[in-house]
Amino acid sequence: MKKGYVHREEDAKDRRVRRVGLTGEGQAVFETCWNNVMRSEKAILEQFPVEHRAMLIEFLQRLNQAATCWQAGK
Repeated sequence: MKKGYVHREEDAKDRRVRRVGLTGEGQAVFETCWNNVMRSEKAILEQFPVEHRAMLIEFLQRLNQAATCWQAGK
């Protein structure tokens, strides 16, 4: 909240509830970061032959899923 990227507001019906969201500045920072991630991902994938990209993406998704399950103790 100090940098002004998020805002917090109370729920009108239930004062125990707080809604958190991005401010305009926070949304702009998020979009900049997301675009950088997408550019980086594209640059990395371009290093692989087209016929191997789908296989790489599938492998990374499975690896992520396995790591998530392992971390959760499943």
